[in-house]
Amino acid sequence: MGTGWKEDEYRAYGYNFPSARVRIEQLEEALQIIKALWHQEQVTFQGKHYQVANAYCEPQPDPYPPILVGGSKSRILRVVARHADWWNVSWTGISSYRPQVQECEQACYEVGRDPKTLRRTWFGPCICSATEAKVRELNAKQISTDQGFIGTPGQVIEQMQQFIDVGVNYFMLNCLDFPNLTTLELLVNEVLPTLNRNN
Repeated sequence: MGTGWKEDEYRAYGYNFPSARVRIEQLEEALQIIKALWHQEQVTFQGKHYQVANAYCEPQPDPYPPILVGGSKSRILRVVARHADWWNVSWTGISSYRPQVQECEQACYEVGRDPKTLRRTWFGPCICSATEAKVRELNAKQISTDQGFIGTPGQVIEQMQQFIDVGVNYFMLNCLDFPNLTTLELLVNEVLPTLNRNN
């Protein structure tokens, strides 16, 4: 879950597009209601944005699905620390991600949570080919390593390993050359097997 960022999608369904602050408040209230519904027989909640009265969820999920919250700003990281099982960042290079990890860990400590209980995930683009010349050819959108994983198998392994070293253990990769299968095949046959062996 996230705060919602794509204004045209809100407008398409006739919803107002409130400020980021309001959307974060809405997200936190929604998470409080959802978690309560999963754990209590009946839930009454009176929030600033949402209200439920004697609501129930039958059958309750078993097991409970993990709650993944995406975002990297200070306010959303506090929501992550309080409510998320998984934390996701998108289109982020390692130099930006390291301070985000520090801030997220601090948010966890502030609410009495061990940061190691929060699974770290990454979503973004990937372009991989056997040669740097072919990488440049496939990288039509001019994605940089500040946004995703770009390079030969060895270079992509090195880029991903930096995220693994700071706790990321789940990647959701958008192969930008699709329907060309070059990136996907190299990820499956070379990059991921090497990372799995090394970690």
